[in-house]
Amino acid sequence: MPKLCKSDLRILNIASQILTLDNYNILTSSGTCKTVALIKCQICHSDRSPVTVDKLFENLHNVEEFAMIEPEKVFQTDTVKNMVQIFQRLSKLRYVKFDGITENFDFSSISDFLMKNETIMFNLFFNVPTNGYKQMLENFIDKLMKNPPKVMPYIWFPGFDNVRFKEYIIIAACL
Repeated sequence: MPKLCKSDLRILNIASQILTLDNYNILTSSGTCKTVALIKCQICHSDRSPVTVDKLFENLHNVEEFAMIEPEKVFQTDTVKNMVQIFQRLSKLRYVKFDGITENFDFSSISDFLMKNETIMFNLFFNVPTNGYKQMLENFIDKLMKNPPKVMPYIWFPGFDNVRFKEYIIIAACL
């Protein structure tokens, strides 16, 4: 298997791979990545335990777009809270997408940030949530619709009422 030594990437697009954190850090070590897309990937520590997504931003000083599709086991207790702090420091970040989010994603840790956010477009797609989690998302979307932030996040989950979803999208499109 080839070993990675150095990289100077602007775009990092990886699909269906398992990487160690060391290899991921080599790919991002130059700090020049502007776009990162991890599609059905797993980033693991050397002991094969999953790396939380907040740790993936350590070398991404110039990142403008970050997407993670079907993230597995990347959200733990403080992960989302840590990401909010990271997002506030990344002045060039304009787009974040998480697709396939489970209830391990602590939505309450990012909701205030989403209401005050003026620069980053968020696309958050959730897997089938429990009724309680779904209600929390619906309540937040109602809050967004009554008092839209400068940059409206795009939030979707199975079971989202089609009529309300269309109203929500219309409001978002008018911003």
